[in-house]
Amino acid sequence: MNKKGFTLVELLAVLVILTVIILIGSSSIAAIKNKINKNMFETKLDLMIAAAQEYGGNNKELFLNASGVATKKITKTVGDLIESNDLETSEYENKSTLGSIKCVKQKSNYSDGIVRCAVMTNPVDDVIVNNLKIRIYMEYNRVYACIIMDNTADGIANRKLIDPASSYNSSSRTWTNSEYSETNTYCK
Repeated sequence: MNKKGFTLVELLAVLVILTVIILIGSSSIAAIKNKINKNMFETKLDLMIAAAQEYGGNNKELFLNASGVATKKITKTVGDLIESNDLETSEYENKSTLGSIKCVKQKSNYSDGIVRCAVMTNPVDDVIVNNLKIRIYMEYNRVYACIIMDNTADGIANRKLIDPASSYNSSSRTWTNSEYSETNTYCK
């Protein structure tokens, strides 16, 4: 007798093999996606720092004391830099979903009538980082900028925006699960 077709065991074996191949492929794709998003955010951090340096370069008088010596440090948020047009973004978020985040550069020319605000997001987890604080200072007539990630309230808030999986232990003053545990600032 001539049998045509496959047995149930053969079909199940093929399905198991295909499932294993798909699982291996999907975990590899997820790891690649996470690495791309992390690299994209580090590029955004570099852009934020460059924008802060540009802001400082355009406003050098803010760093000078009464004697004309650069001794002052200023702190700006990413939202401040977007608002002053030193940092460009093409990301906009519905104003009603921003909560405590200040709405900058509003757009309301959408057909749905919803007001949207310019934002900068962390592509790893889509957290809006407009409240991220950047310290700007001047030394030897050159402007520097750093994102603060120390154990101050600003530093802790910044690190939680940059690295949400991390947690801060206030009694030991240490970070756990943080990719930036060795550094207190992110500078370029």
